[in-house]
Amino acid sequence: MLAVCEARAAARAGDAGTARAGLDDMWSHLWVGPTRPGTVPVDEALAVAQTAAILSTLGDPASEEYARRAIAGWSGAGANGMLGGSYNALARSYLRRPEPDPEQAADAARRAVLTVGEQRTSWVVDVSTQMWRQMDARWPTLPAVRQLGERLAESRAALPPGA
Repeated sequence: MLAVCEARAAARAGDAGTARAGLDDMWSHLWVGPTRPGTVPVDEALAVAQTAAILSTLGDPASEEYARRAIAGWSGAGANGMLGGSYNALARSYLRRPEPDPEQAADAARRAVLTVGEQRTSWVVDVSTQMWRQMDARWPTLPAVRQLGERLAESRAALPPGA
């Protein structure tokens, strides 16, 4: 998990070399044993999802395939936060294409928010909100962007006062 954290931090800082080295380290040390208490083992499913998120941050086109694999793997698994995060990775990959696809990005981010539903998992909803702000600044008239904004407003309105 330390390699995942290092790769994510490096990707956010724009250090692609360190991010890729962290991903390589993660993939070299996948956990294949039983669940152990007290640790966060990185198995293949988590590695695919983290790779999607990290590569999408770097703007690597391979992130789309990893995000689709992660979505397929987490669908129906009851891990809504992981599924929502994978939809956000897909959305980010659409936005970071040489020719961005804001409609598909907005749809993927909306699916992320819908996936976590009443849980309103902040690390999913907040990322979707950040992407919506970027999309709304560039493509405010697109129906998919407006629908994402409306869904996010509904999610925020449902929060208790002070949240």
